[in-house]
Amino acid sequence: MKNKLTLKRITLLSIATLTTLVLVAFFFGNQSVEDGTAATEMVKEELEAVERETLFIGNPMKLGGLIHETDTEELAEEIFAAEIGAEEGNKESGLTKLTDGRVIVVKLPENAGKVSLEQNLLKRTISVEISTDAAIMLTPDDIYRIQGEKAVSGGVDPTGNDIVNNISMIIGDSDRSEIIFETNEYLLAEGKVVDHFYVITLKRPDELYDKIVVVDAGHGGKDPGARAVDKKTWESNVNLAVLLKLKEMMDENPDVMVFYTRTDDSYPTLDERVNLANGVNADMFISIHCNSSESSKLNGSEVLYNRNQGIENPFNSKELAMRLEKGLSTTLDTDMRGIYAADDIRIVRLSEVPVALVETCYLSNKKDLAKIKSDEGQQAVAEMLYDQILSVYELKENR
Repeated sequence: MKNKLTLKRITLLSIATLTTLVLVAFFFGNQSVEDGTAATEMVKEELEAVERETLFIGNPMKLGGLIHETDTEELAEEIFAAEIGAEEGNKESGLTKLTDGRVIVVKLPENAGKVSLEQNLLKRTISVEISTDAAIMLTPDDIYRIQGEKAVSGGVDPTGNDIVNNISMIIGDSDRSEIIFETNEYLLAEGKVVDHFYVITLKRPDELYDKIVVVDAGHGGKDPGARAVDKKTWESNVNLAVLLKLKEMMDENPDVMVFYTRTDDSYPTLDERVNLANGVNADMFISIHCNSSESSKLNGSEVLYNRNQGIENPFNSKELAMRLEKGLSTTLDTDMRGIYAADDIRIVRLSEVPVALVETCYLSNKKDLAKIKSDEGQQAVAEMLYDQILSVYELKENR
């Protein structure tokens, strides 16, 4: 709906502008050079107005400007510390909250209503939506990024010393606006309204969780993967079904934090998938796939690994692959095809953490397909993955 409203509004503005241009041209057609200059200025102003509307209304606009650096304690003394520490009645506690890690503070407009936060960790974006009773426009100087003793406002620091590498804003209809931050690292965000400020605390996942796993359902969206021998089943859907069943079980286990590359029929890029695993410093990265061949006779399970990952460590990609391959063969009662180094597979090759790409079975084989296509087969694979994840942690704790 927002896009339709935006298009309508910009179109109306464009029509109004064209009308103005025609009238201006007609009126000044026989005027002096000075009058012609005035006409040019009018046209320029009209075009700039349309450009502003096109940028502001419903479209992301990158916020820039001069970079302002100040001392966090000075900043806290002036406007933040008393407010943030108010709930404890302690200005010093407010300062501690600001300097503890990474913080973004947005100075809210007077007409701000509800503020909500959404995060897409895969793309490293944080979206803050502000509801208002009228359209607003925040300036870069209203947004502070704080790391320890230094606070930065205004434009993004191009040297990489900023928390973010991009800030953009979308002004929607008259009742909402959105600020979008793209962070330099994979950070988990928690937002809270404190008086007329919105305070976003950012933490690395490994600062919050001792056990981290990334699970990927291969393919998806524009890339359906292999088509099964029945001509109806697609690999991407099978991969996702197994992942969702695993997610149901993992959601019941608070000891392990699991990040998923997708939980719907979408297509994250290969780099987004492996970068997530590397960026959150996962203990293991499991990618769920199915195999296929021109020969309908080939069947069985296999697991791919990174031969160069963690070769000096007691637990690495190869060991993870061995454990999962053994679990698969017994779970689905398929042939054990073994584990293989896969330097040609991008997400395997680029993984800096223990990685295993699981080929559950062959969709081109009728017997294999019947197993993995069934709800029972998918549940069995999900349970095997769940058990192996927990067993890896038991193994690491006992070493």
